[in-house]
Amino acid sequence: MNWIPFFSGHNALISFVSVDEGLFLNGPLIFKSPLKCPVVLHQLYYEIANFTHQLSCYILGLLLWACSSPNQLENTHIMDSANYGKPNPNAPSQLSTFAFLIGKWNCEVTLKQEDGSSSQLQATWEGRYILDGYVIADEYRMVDASGNLLMLGMNYRAYDSETNSWNIKWLEALSGTWLELGPQKLGGVNISDSSIVYKAEFKPGELHRIKFSNINEEHFTWSVDISTDKGQIWNESVMIIQANRFKAAKYK
Repeated sequence: MNWIPFFSGHNALISFVSVDEGLFLNGPLIFKSPLKCPVVLHQLYYEIANFTHQLSCYILGLLLWACSSPNQLENTHIMDSANYGKPNPNAPSQLSTFAFLIGKWNCEVTLKQEDGSSSQLQATWEGRYILDGYVIADEYRMVDASGNLLMLGMNYRAYDSETNSWNIKWLEALSGTWLELGPQKLGGVNISDSSIVYKAEFKPGELHRIKFSNINEEHFTWSVDISTDKGQIWNESVMIIQANRFKAAKYK
């Protein structure tokens, strides 16, 4: 008895066909009369050609997807640039100190209570270049677990090249009040390789010491210490914000 291999593209298995009896080894009887070798070879050729075509289409699809993915990601970055602006070439180079804020951030907020316990809140932080790229404006919005608005405002950050100092203002939207951040009388804005620190007087005798740390492209930490005796004693880390860059869909 003569046997030749027979490839079935439907179940991706190779069986053996009896040329003399027309039987599948370990398979059903599918031929009622003896097969001639040319017939089986023709069927084998057809199955292999069909499988090769399907495999080629699959590989081509993978290649097209891989080639288009970087373009999709690049388009996302272009869209972000359009939404958030860019620095003016003539703006002071020091403006780049706060460039890490540009974009949208999701924030986990830990608020220390007077009894030593803490509560968890949610916030978003979104920064962009405004006024032809001379100023950075970053909006902060904080809500409770039920989504009720607790805080909403905007920071405006500009650098004065003549006085070599920062002008930073916080506009509290809910109360309609302004607050100066990091004024020279409180030591200005102190910048190091690991942090950015400045103070603000929220009300007479109450100082807030604000710190940015752990800064990279995907994350930063914001924290505030509070003193009610003009800086003699500090209650540290009254509020801590862990900000992580918002992840938009990369492929559409």
